[in-house]
Amino acid sequence: MLRPRYASRIIVPALVSALAIALALAAVPPAGAQGPDVQIAQLSCSGDPELVVIENFGDTAQTLAGWELQSDPPDSETFDLAVLGSLAPGASISIQSGPSAGGVFKWGLEFIYRDDDPTDYARIVDDTGAIIHQVNCAEATPTPSPTPSPEPSPVGEVPNGGGAPPLTSPPPFREREFPLNRLKKAGLHEIKPASYRDAPASVAFALAAIGERIGAEQQPPLILWCLTAKAAHEWGRPYGPGLFAFGLDPACLLIVEARTEIDAAWALEEGLKSRALTAALGQVAIEAPLVSRRLGIEMRERTELFGGKRRGAQIAMDEVDAAAAAPFACADADMAGRLRAVLEPDLESMGMTALFSDIEMPLLSVLARMELSGVAIDVGALRELSATLAEEIGRVEEEIYKSVGHEFNISSPQQLSHVLFEELHLPRTRRLKTGAYTTDAQALEGLRGLHDVIDLIYSYRELTKLKSTYLDALPALVNAETNRLHTEFNQAGAATGRLSSRDPNLQNIPVRTALGEEVRRAFVARDVGP
Repeated sequence: MLRPRYASRIIVPALVSALAIALALAAVPPAGAQGPDVQIAQLSCSGDPELVVIENFGDTAQTLAGWELQSDPPDSETFDLAVLGSLAPGASISIQSGPSAGGVFKWGLEFIYRDDDPTDYARIVDDTGAIIHQVNCAEATPTPSPTPSPEPSPVGEVPNGGGAPPLTSPPPFREREFPLNRLKKAGLHEIKPASYRDAPASVAFALAAIGERIGAEQQPPLILWCLTAKAAHEWGRPYGPGLFAFGLDPACLLIVEARTEIDAAWALEEGLKSRALTAALGQVAIEAPLVSRRLGIEMRERTELFGGKRRGAQIAMDEVDAAAAAPFACADADMAGRLRAVLEPDLESMGMTALFSDIEMPLLSVLARMELSGVAIDVGALRELSATLAEEIGRVEEEIYKSVGHEFNISSPQQLSHVLFEELHLPRTRRLKTGAYTTDAQALEGLRGLHDVIDLIYSYRELTKLKSTYLDALPALVNAETNRLHTEFNQAGAATGRLSSRDPNLQNIPVRTALGEEVRRAFVARDVGP
């Protein structure tokens, strides 16, 4: 049983940025407490979980924004939240959602209860890009399950209460082990959305982890949710039926809306001082979350000096004006020194000081030399293979056009859906919000053998992805001065303890196909001319 003093603290991003999942205590500063501008509210619920009231816990007793956007239960489509894979303490994972997830989801809860805006999948991948587990949409109708009956809202009578249809809850979620509950209590973990639109999926997985951790509680749980007012406005507030799907009672949820990310981080840090909370979830988008969370200081974002995050949009440190770069560099060093005084006692208490000083720190200089040395690649071989694949892609395209009788944009999901299901009359897959039917790999797998165009589409997708992701992209990343590819190694990013790399990721090169082997042969142990 998880008791409050062993509670979970989970931080999830509102934007694409570093975020941490830290399992610890949490608390909310009382109304009127000295500190940043924070608005505190509590979600409470009447007998019908679709109707959620937000009760203000600030200086005034007014009722805030009344009801959620949906009053009817969404359709029966649901994700089958099966076992997601084993994640060791300190795991760094990435949450990705499918190509149909272009819409905005209220906190990602439509990954359990959705209306007409489904996603193809949500997946967990490690730092190398390897898929740990993929959660796919299912078209099965979930079995009805009893809905918890929270106490009536202290705000007063709920308008239109009692008239909503009953909810159903997908049984696979509650009947199977959820591996995120293996995350070590009081350990530091990280979840990163693969892109901006994937942030709701990250929140959904975090909520699932909280639901599992408090499932065995004998006393009513109390959960803190910290976010910024901007994030609340953009993504919306939690959705009652979705919360119940995660096993969370809206009446037990405290919402803290802060003016800025640093204020939200302050509220979370204050939460560590209380034993009353069972779990806490914070959604922040800050460049230096550790500094902000542990020191209460908001660092300047690197993009202010170096430009955008994409390669090519950035400039090097030696190109930045010294007067602007000096304070930034000094602040980095200053914050590192301050954090040492805060974090060293934590290392000592966990018995990890020797590991840090004797293994991790000496490894830094080794990795730095590896990054500076770079990796030699045969650019000419990659370009030749790219040209070969371009011809093969053209041949496969012609085969597809011949198979269906006309040309169309194979990369367009809508056009492909029309060809497969309207013209060829193949069995229809899940319907998307656009009106088309999904053509993702999971859906097309069930159509294999029904028409030869399906295998051709698989081949086309494999070839185009290999060409764009590796053959065309890697040569452009070669440093003009060293004629080598320089990646960034992360010694603490993978749950297994092995190295991971990024920008570019050199540990996710295909290996199981003949074409993948050809790509790997372009990585050589010596410098090769262009």
